[in-house]
Amino acid sequence: MTSSLRICFFLLCSCMSALAADADLILYSGKVVTVDSSFSIAEAIAIRGERIVDVGRTADVLKRDRGAHTRLIDLQGRTVLPGLIDSHVHALSAALSEYRAPLPELHSFADIQHYIREQASKIPKGQWIVVPRTFPTRLREMRMPTKEVLDVVSDHPVLFDASYVSVVNSYALKANRVARNTPDPSGGEIGKDKTGEPNGILRNALSVIKGAPDTEHSQQFTHAEKLDALERMLNRYVAAGLTTIGDRAVLKEDVDLYQELKANHRLPVRAVVTWRLPTKAPADQLVSEIRRSSWVTNEGDDWLKFGSFKVTLDGGMTIGTAYQRQPYGSFGAQLYGENNPQNRGQLFVPPDKLLTIMRAARDKGWQLTAHSQGGGAADTLLDAFEKLNRERPLRPTRSLLMHASFQAPKAIARMKSMGILADVQPI
Repeated sequence: MTSSLRICFFLLCSCMSALAADADLILYSGKVVTVDSSFSIAEAIAIRGERIVDVGRTADVLKRDRGAHTRLIDLQGRTVLPGLIDSHVHALSAALSEYRAPLPELHSFADIQHYIREQASKIPKGQWIVVPRTFPTRLREMRMPTKEVLDVVSDHPVLFDASYVSVVNSYALKANRVARNTPDPSGGEIGKDKTGEPNGILRNALSVIKGAPDTEHSQQFTHAEKLDALERMLNRYVAAGLTTIGDRAVLKEDVDLYQELKANHRLPVRAVVTWRLPTKAPADQLVSEIRRSSWVTNEGDDWLKFGSFKVTLDGGMTIGTAYQRQPYGSFGAQLYGENNPQNRGQLFVPPDKLLTIMRAARDKGWQLTAHSQGGGAADTLLDAFEKLNRERPLRPTRSLLMHASFQAPKAIARMKSMGILADVQPI
């Protein structure tokens, strides 16, 4: 190569490098909240492609990053925030809960009874009336309703949805021949009153009621309705200032909906989805399903990808089924309608089965987690993690406890020693 060609080549590379350094967008003369280690506030920010390339004083950023084609926006003192991330949502179930009608405001047993009577005037006799998800901690009475509260109608089966706990009326119990001698289903409990008769409270035991509505994944919506509902909900997140969400419990149906929105350029927010595997099947079947699946942590791209692998280990803290280190005692009887003072809540997955499932998911390449509200559930999950950690360090997987609402210093120390994180919801 001649010297003149070398000079031309050098100049061309220099020009290309300079052009590449130009920002696509500069926001200046504002208050840029950086959330760095000292929470400093800058004046300007430069963006190239999908990345922030510079933050600092207005004069400096304009000098370093402005090019002939850079778009400039004068903030005139306004504030720029980092993209907000909500790490724990359930987008589809939230979207469907109010897709056809707003959720009623239920603050007392009287409100619940009024709602049931209203629905009975519209719904044909013999068909289900569902009281939308409500927790006893939100009711004026501060206790779980029983069948007597729901027995304001006698010609409809009624279901009160409290998430991992359901309450049904006498009509539903009688229609399904649920009596004092009916055995508890595996992993569930049929609530009893002080005389030993079923009181309508079903803790993870709705399976004893044939034809009961599936409140978590209703089949009453078409594919088009579900797609529309999800898109609307995701747009609500964007309107609230969110740029990324963590959908913390998806099944194949949910993944298909997300992928369809993305393929049609209708996914308005970045999504990291968690695969929740139902655990009622035998362990060997679950292991086979994990191994067969093509899903794994970080599969996808910046707009839609998989995060964690999850199982539901225990119930909820607002309904008295979170698996605790100590019994709920008289507090449980008062608030949750539990007459056994030794009740500690419910553990849905036995420790040996949990370890088998988590080992298969770890070997597949997943980040591991479990819904673990109660302290007993947190300890059970950490026991499994410790056994896996002895086989191979878990720290690189960034595995975590989900919720971990009842912690203890010993549990936190165990987490720290293994590099286990926590996804908590303080409010």
